[in-house]
Amino acid sequence: MALNKNDCIAAVKQAGASELEALDIVDMLLEQKARLKASGDLTPQNLSRAWSATAEGLARQRAIQRRRTALGLVKFREAAGFVDSAKAQGVSAMEGIQALMVGISRRFDGARRSVSALRQGIFKSWASPMLSELEAVDNGAALRLMREDKAFHDSVFREMREPDSTGDKNARAIADIFSRYTEQSRVRLNAAGADIGKLDGWTPQTHDPYKLMAGGEAGRAKWVDFMLPRLDLERTFDGVGLVDANRARELLNGVYDTLTMGRNPHMPGDFTGGGASVPGPRNLASGMGKSRVLHFKDAQGALEYHDAYGRGNIFDAMLRHLEQDARALALMERLGPNPQYTLERLLAHEKRALKDNAVLTPEEKARQMRELDNAFSGGIIRQGRVSAWLAELTGETNWAAHPTLARVGAVLRASQNLSKLGGASLSAIADVFTKAASMRVNGETWPGAIGKSLAQYIQGFSGKEKDVARQCGAFLDHVRGDIVARWDDASGMPGVLADLQDKLFRWSGLNWITERGKAGYTLWLSEHLGEASGKAFDQLDGPRRAMLQYHGVDPERWEAMRKMSHQAEDGKAYFTPEAAAYLTDADLAPLLPEHAKNAPPDVQARELARIRDSLRFDSMAMLADETAFAIIEPDDATRAIMRQGTRPGTGAGEIWRAIMQFKSFPIAYMQRVLGGRRWVRGDLQKGMRYGPRNLPGAVGDALTRDMGGLMGFVLSSVAFGYASMTLKDLAKGRKPRSLAHKETWLAAAMQSGGAGIFGDILFGKVNRFGNSFAETAVGPLGGLIGDAATLGGQLVRGDMADAGEDTLRLAMGNAPFINLWYTRAALDWMLLYHVREMMSPGTLRRTERKMKKEFGQEFLFPPSQFIRRGGGFR
Repeated sequence: MALNKNDCIAAVKQAGASELEALDIVDMLLEQKARLKASGDLTPQNLSRAWSATAEGLARQRAIQRRRTALGLVKFREAAGFVDSAKAQGVSAMEGIQALMVGISRRFDGARRSVSALRQGIFKSWASPMLSELEAVDNGAALRLMREDKAFHDSVFREMREPDSTGDKNARAIADIFSRYTEQSRVRLNAAGADIGKLDGWTPQTHDPYKLMAGGEAGRAKWVDFMLPRLDLERTFDGVGLVDANRARELLNGVYDTLTMGRNPHMPGDFTGGGASVPGPRNLASGMGKSRVLHFKDAQGALEYHDAYGRGNIFDAMLRHLEQDARALALMERLGPNPQYTLERLLAHEKRALKDNAVLTPEEKARQMRELDNAFSGGIIRQGRVSAWLAELTGETNWAAHPTLARVGAVLRASQNLSKLGGASLSAIADVFTKAASMRVNGETWPGAIGKSLAQYIQGFSGKEKDVARQCGAFLDHVRGDIVARWDDASGMPGVLADLQDKLFRWSGLNWITERGKAGYTLWLSEHLGEASGKAFDQLDGPRRAMLQYHGVDPERWEAMRKMSHQAEDGKAYFTPEAAAYLTDADLAPLLPEHAKNAPPDVQARELARIRDSLRFDSMAMLADETAFAIIEPDDATRAIMRQGTRPGTGAGEIWRAIMQFKSFPIAYMQRVLGGRRWVRGDLQKGMRYGPRNLPGAVGDALTRDMGGLMGFVLSSVAFGYASMTLKDLAKGRKPRSLAHKETWLAAAMQSGGAGIFGDILFGKVNRFGNSFAETAVGPLGGLIGDAATLGGQLVRGDMADAGEDTLRLAMGNAPFINLWYTRAALDWMLLYHVREMMSPGTLRRTERKMKKEFGQEFLFPPSQFIRRGGGFR
């Protein structure tokens, strides 16, 4: 008697499948049967082979699921152990979870060993050596050609898709480098729980949602029509059954929605549940395994797609691919294949532990319980803290919910960057101070730290020093053109505007200052650790040992890490993460977990390779994170405050991004420098009290733990803040502010860092970016709207003189490149002063009197003495 579909489902369920799995399996088998029948190959033998392959695939998936379940349990236990260790050092459960996810600046062992730092470490461990290899191809000419010469770029693309197809040896060499690093990341992800198959002829794919959406529904149909003749439909839609033209259109429409609705197709575009064994949303490993790849029939079709609907070039696409892989790997390494489920279990575990805590007061228990209860809660306006941190770690806050709205917001913010940040390099002089503070925290004296910090901008780097700095992750941002991220969120920005911003920061000198500072500090830290490589952990000086503990390095790991140093020809010893590749199995054997010490050789070899990678990634993460303390940059913790877990292209997301524009630096400064007590030497911070709940003890600790450090910090802060103010005043043609006024001293202290926001409140002046307090509070776009409203009121009242002058001021304050610090003065004298006088005679003299009265400042050369009333030189 023939079996019906229900009988088949029952049989599959009896074999151990769930209801949903049984339905999927039977549907798949029936579709395979239909495919064989359509092709004329329906025989009992072929049907049996197809069904056997399905059964084998099911068994394989079950094995993978069991492995992911086991990995998830291991990572949950590790995460719970990490939080328990943090609590034992005096922090709350939520602070321990913050340290685990995005790092926390207060000092305890492992406070900076976060998923966020690991992501940076993994990415730089892949991208930095890849860049070095690329620059070695034809002495760097090939890399330049790949970014500037489309014919060569296309040859590299073809070589990746179809090896040895172009006859260009340089293109072949670059394609081999790309393929090797892609395979390296794939293998590491699979070891962490993903299931990504190896694809021959793979290239990173990019999709520009704005190109895809052009033309609305007609654009959608055009995209589907473009794809159909170029795609290998059987490979692209493998596993979904019989695919005819109509079915292919249906599936491609689904892919189109994924690509245009702001979901990352590489990672959580399929953050699906993992079944009964791994419940919950955001199963990262499962999503990566299901990630849809568009398989083109040949390289020509793939190139045509890139030209029509892609963006950037293959070098940029490779960096984005490695960055996405690093993001996924960091999450899985610390939180398992299903990060959100691990965090939910961790929160439930901490709530139970808190209820049983007999030491905390009822008030403190209630406060901490509220923190844990609200960790994932939130609404349209903002997310819970853990939810916001996770959104930054997964990259959700970079995916546009509505691409058009997101682009409009990005364009408006970029226009403010181009008009407002021409003098940002004059503020960056404070980097000398923050860099010196980090050196001093880690063992230098204040005079030595200031001297070395200054010297790094004056002295050049030798070839060997550049090589060491690059091995430690330096110079990468310069190549990527990402310096803008230091001052604002550049995600989602159209390519032309991003290129203009890069030019602005390069022409203003900010790129050079930032990269020179980061490379200099990285090199100093490499040498600082290299000097200590001959000492065991308990023989290290206090500051070095405290820094290692801050990043979760214990005596056993240091024993292996101190062998990652080498002596250069100049006699200096340098610590480099890449040296982990040369650690022997004997060097790593003490780090083997108990279960692997007597394991079979192949299992032990895999574990040793994992430990070797872990040392490389963690070392790079430590160097990158310490450098971000020296040259202040926003991290995931900063961005979580700025974006509150919202996505671009949503109302709340665009409002947060507008309000928070230009605030990334001050927030990061307050988190890292002030929150991290960077005036107290690292070894003296142990046991420090933090926060308003510990007053007045926290204030006493901050002020008295290291009096010498505090004095040096205050004096350096004021000195470099005053230097920054003076440079900006001189660039505007003004005399330096008088040191006889107390406001000058306070403003100087605040100009050196994040406290500049409070300076707007105290003095009602402009902040370190040149914006008023109102602009600081609501963001420059809000300030622009307010100025426009004021101008409208003047026009309504008929106040044409003031309206004319304010119109000019508004236009000049928002024109791209006009505020470049070394050209603005010339523009003022040659044109703008005259136009202002023409529109409002006597305005220059009034401006001089107002500046003298309100700010106690004068011009070096008062414009009214050289320019006639009404315009024109005297």
